[in-house]
Amino acid sequence: MQFQVINEQEFQNFGNNVSCQNFFQTIKMLNRYKKNQEEYYLVGVKEDNRLIAATILIAQGRKLFGQKTFNTFKGPLLDYQNQKLLTYFMKELAKFVKEHNGYRLFIDPYIVSQERDTDGKVIANGVNN
Repeated sequence: MQFQVINEQEFQNFGNNVSCQNFFQTIKMLNRYKKNQEEYYLVGVKEDNRLIAATILIAQGRKLFGQKTFNTFKGPLLDYQNQKLLTYFMKELAKFVKEHNGYRLFIDPYIVSQERDTDGKVIANGVNN
């Protein structure tokens, strides 16, 4: 596995075909960050020259002694069941943030803990039950 900066086309192709899609990790949101002149990075993990994880990473504000807060809104696009990939990606992401003058990294992955109906009741045999 290799953690690296990726281009927009790679990110878009991967994002269109991954099961954990979310609006915050799309080219449309990336274009918003660009329009607002926010500092952003597209990073991912490749294995055998194939992208297997990716995220838009946003650097926000210079808060503490010129250091920045980073955010990957609604979490990276990856297989959260693959512990080896998840561990590698998170360690490399933390290193990347540190190398880019970051002191804080927020990750809030879009993961369903328990599937519920419209009344909020847990669905038997639903997602993650």
